Amino acid sequence: MWIDKATVVEHLRAAGEHDRAARADRELPERVDVDHHASLLQGLGVDPAQLDGGGGGVNGMLGA
Repeated sequence: MWIDKATVVEHLRAAGEHDRAARADRELPERVDVDHHASLLQGLGVDPAQLDGGGGGVNGMLGA
């Protein structure tokens, strides 16, 4: 599954996770392969299973 980096960054910012959003913006490519970047997404607190795969709506991406 592929997602847009902007989707991840904007969701993290909206959740008040500005440091994580900045890290995601620096370290993720424009189009993110969730399988290939799973460990980085996990480190950012992003649960790829909750993503819709495109620049659209996101259903609670942050992990616990």
